[in-house]
Amino acid sequence: MEEDYQNLPSENNSEDNFQDNHPSPPPQPLTRNQKIAVGGLAVFAVLVVGMWMAQFKENIGKPFTKIADNANMESQTSAACTGPDCQAQSEAALRAQDTDGDGLSDYDELNIYNTSPYLEDSDSDGFKDKEEIDNGKDPNCPVGRDCYASGLVNEGAEEEAPAQQQGSLNTILDQLGYGQTAAPADGTTPSEDELKALVGSQMDAATLRLLLIENGMDEQTLSQISDQDLMAAFSEVLKE
Repeated sequence: MEEDYQNLPSENNSEDNFQDNHPSPPPQPLTRNQKIAVGGLAVFAVLVVGMWMAQFKENIGKPFTKIADNANMESQTSAACTGPDCQAQSEAALRAQDTDGDGLSDYDELNIYNTSPYLEDSDSDGFKDKEEIDNGKDPNCPVGRDCYASGLVNEGAEEEAPAQQQGSLNTILDQLGYGQTAAPADGTTPSEDELKALVGSQMDAATLRLLLIENGMDEQTLSQISDQDLMAAFSEVLKE
């Protein structure tokens, strides 16, 4: 009985025999219509890529083409205009011309807003120059970016910083007892060497920075001043 059971064909053997006796059919070749469809898709893909590359190239070269065209126009106008009213005519032409089509005349872009008359979006943030101006934004600074943070100091800040710096240094000298109000009773003014000796020979840039910060000077502003300039300013205060 056991031998008969062992001699029975297993299920796996039956499946193997079936696969051997019935091999999978080979893949069917593409029909004529399928071949035409595949070929058409390939040609369409090539055309799309070609059109995209041509459009991309045109977008890149468009501003430079406008610049060259306007330069030629300006040179021709300058050569043709020889009368005393050439400047007025040129200004009138700029006021009437909007090369980049952003809604601002070329004259306003060149003389008022300092934007590019050849690019409708001078700061490339996705908003046209006129749109930013109408909304109270800076057309030369991308929306969302602080273009006037540390390192980009305006003229007012440049004038204000030395005064703040000198005031802080004077405050330190006053607190140490060697400010301008601490002149000797005989009316003589101590020399710079005498003041340095009084303040202390260990006064260096690092110590001076700590004293300035403790007396309210802005740390970010102070970090923009080199040690050499800081000590030079300290020496100038000592001379006063």
